[in-house]
Amino acid sequence: MHRLLMGTTLLVAAACGGGGSAAVAPVAVTPSLTIAVPRVVATAATLPATAVVVPSGAVTWSSDAPGVATIAADGQITGVAPGSTTIRATSGSLTQTATVSVIERFADFSLGAFSGCALTAAKVLYCWGANYSGEIGFTQVPDSCVGTAECSLFPRVAPPTLTFVQISARLRTRCGLTAGGDAYCWGSNLELHLGPSGTCGSPPTGCTKTAIPALGGLQFTSVSAGDEFACALTSAGAAYCWGINWSNNIGATTSGTCGAYSCTLTPLAVSGGLVLHGLSVGARHVCALTATGAAYCWGANPNGEVGNAATSALGVATPAAVSGGLQFTAISAGTTHTCALTAAGQAWCWGSNNFGKLGDGTVNTSAVPVAVTGGLAFTSIAEGDDHTCALTAAGLAYCWGYNGGASLAGGYLGDGTNTERHAPTAVARGIAFAQLGVSRNRSCGRTAGGAMYCWGPNIFGQLGVGDSRVESLTPAGIGVP
Repeated sequence: MHRLLMGTTLLVAAACGGGGSAAVAPVAVTPSLTIAVPRVVATAATLPATAVVVPSGAVTWSSDAPGVATIAADGQITGVAPGSTTIRATSGSLTQTATVSVIERFADFSLGAFSGCALTAAKVLYCWGANYSGEIGFTQVPDSCVGTAECSLFPRVAPPTLTFVQISARLRTRCGLTAGGDAYCWGSNLELHLGPSGTCGSPPTGCTKTAIPALGGLQFTSVSAGDEFACALTSAGAAYCWGINWSNNIGATTSGTCGAYSCTLTPLAVSGGLVLHGLSVGARHVCALTATGAAYCWGANPNGEVGNAATSALGVATPAAVSGGLQFTAISAGTTHTCALTAAGQAWCWGSNNFGKLGDGTVNTSAVPVAVTGGLAFTSIAEGDDHTCALTAAGLAYCWGYNGGASLAGGYLGDGTNTERHAPTAVARGIAFAQLGVSRNRSCGRTAGGAMYCWGPNIFGQLGVGDSRVESLTPAGIGVP
């Protein structure tokens, strides 16, 4: 279900006189041809183009570059190869054209607050959404969205300065890892916490559209972006963090400053000496697992998101064991809450429970893990600001928490409503996903075939579907039906 902002046209006819009849001269009709063509089509996907002819007449369709996209006689457009082409509709002496961009299928993706980036199997980077702080990496993007001068309404190929094998997004920071294990970050560069760079917009005053390498010469196996900081793991399982140390989220003592903030430009080893995997960085806290499945978290903890049975305005400086002694196979840090999965797929969450985002059927905050209700077994889980989503082994998505309420910018949960949910609720359409991503106010899923679907608000183009709809209450395809 989609809500669109649409105009209304009224045609009013009036008759005057004393009841007599008079000949009415025929009104001349100006011939016209109007077409509606999708802006983006994925390779091997087919989407319809439509035409309206006044007065009625036959329409002939063609593509200027059939090697990019073909169009059938009935207006069905099929993506063939990445690129763009002009679609032409002709009816008599009338002709209309529109540009269609064909995007590749995706093998991985990550979502920021109002934008997203994805990698193809060939490691080509695509990004879309708001470009507040250079987070989608373009020198300039042509679309216009509410509240920002720069945005891309659908995935476009980012400048090919580097090739990444893994990407991570959070708020307005993006990070990528090269095949050699080098970490780079771009986007928000508040007080130059990533390193020296030119500004690319104001506000904020600090940002970079060019990826800045992490200092120190370390090689990593994974990288995860937070809000103006990042963390990464080495092959030995050592965690390192760099950037602004908001609430002890660096996990080590920082002696440097970035403007008014304590920070480090060089990755610092997280204290405690733990061997970790499954590193997940939230807004301002970090979590990871040991080889035995024990969960440890550090950083901001005003809502109990660290899970150590306490809260702290100053945060937790050293990795703290999550209370309860549970063993997990996956963990995910959100903005103010955290969730993890056991080997049996049972979901447990802790931290803030605004709008029921812990999924235990209540709205009670918990500084220790509480079981997600419903008895479902999940294989992956992810959190936004105030909602959570997870995938079953069959690839079916379930979400819970905030859903937009009465606003026209809701649909976070994808169930076709704006109703808040305190327990897992099935996402509409029953699409089987291989990967799930959740950001501040929306969610996306990727199928095994690389098709992307997103749901929630779209005022910044963050759904990537090519139009400026207000929201999508159910999964909307990015270049796919």
